[in-house]
Amino acid sequence: MLGEEDPQIVTYAPDGDPAFDRMAAGPASEPLSRFSRDREELVQRLEGLSAAQWHRTGRHPEYPHHSVHFAMEYLAHHEAHHIYQMYQRRSPLASLPD
Repeated sequence: MLGEEDPQIVTYAPDGDPAFDRMAAGPASEPLSRFSRDREELVQRLEGLSAAQWHRTGRHPEYPHHSVHFAMEYLAHHEAHHIYQMYQRRSPLASLPD
């Protein structure tokens, strides 16, 4: 959305994506490290955006008011949901600290 005027946003589904399958089958250390690096780079880029850039739009098949701001808000909620899922899966495996 920052490099193209009102681009078409393509949705992503990991089902059947060989790259996702390879990543999910391996150890968690590399994806976690990459995630941390990628998010740091994203935050640095977002911190430099102007107000106009935050409001640039793209065309999304499910969300008619898709902007950079909306995409980042959606990303934060989406990732928070995955963190909660990881916590749910982990909690039966170990007791919580006192």
